[in-house]
Amino acid sequence: MDLATLSKAVHFLYPGTTQSQADEMAWDVLSYFGYSNRAIGNVFGPSELAMLYELEDEGMVKIEIREEPIKKSSKPWRVIEFILVERKIREIASRYDERLSSADNPTSSEFGIYDRLPVEMFPGQRHKH
Repeated sequence: MDLATLSKAVHFLYPGTTQSQADEMAWDVLSYFGYSNRAIGNVFGPSELAMLYELEDEGMVKIEIREEPIKKSSKPWRVIEFILVERKIREIASRYDERLSSADNPTSSEFGIYDRLPVEMFPGQRHKH
């Protein structure tokens, strides 16, 4: 996963964020995972866990929990593993790109309804022929 793609996905899901805030959050998430798409959650603090659980709610992170036996102990160690769902992140990032392209072209998607109305509804406007 790369910073630009994750940043786009974050920016799409949290539209009130600035680009630099989205970049910072994406950078933080990538630093948790390093060169892998998996990270052991047992080492994270409350703020990191909160961010990862938010991303899980959006489908960008999946959680797996397993128990590992510990020698000479009757109690197993519970391992919480966070996994980046790269397919979902790319999907959300592409929706961000689509939103940007529709903003550049106001006749698409959100403003397209006006193109479907009869020209008579707009008196005094010059009509395209």
